[in-house]
Amino acid sequence: SQLVKGRKIVIRRSREMKDLTDCRILFIGEWNGDLAQVLKDSRQRSILTFGESNDFFRMGGMVRFLIEDKKVQMQVNRRAYTEAHLKISSHLLAITTIVNP
Repeated sequence: SQLVKGRKIVIRRSREMKDLTDCRILFIGEWNGDLAQVLKDSRQRSILTFGESNDFFRMGGMVRFLIEDKKVQMQVNRRAYTEAHLKISSHLLAITTIVNP
């Protein structure tokens, strides 16, 4: 773990949401389970979710990474983060594409 602007950052790997009780940001890589349920649980707990799968937005993910023209791009699902009662910085929104699936 390390401190960033006075906040402790801890990176954990888990296959169970129950192991992430104090999680605020969740990156979901390859997932073999019920992605829609994990994203629903995350929204209910106001956890900001990041992912990269094609179905990520359709299932309720918030920020998606993708490669376009050999560059990493970000898309933001406004509906998903507002349903989770989260706000995303205008600085971040300025460099992303806003998508409403």
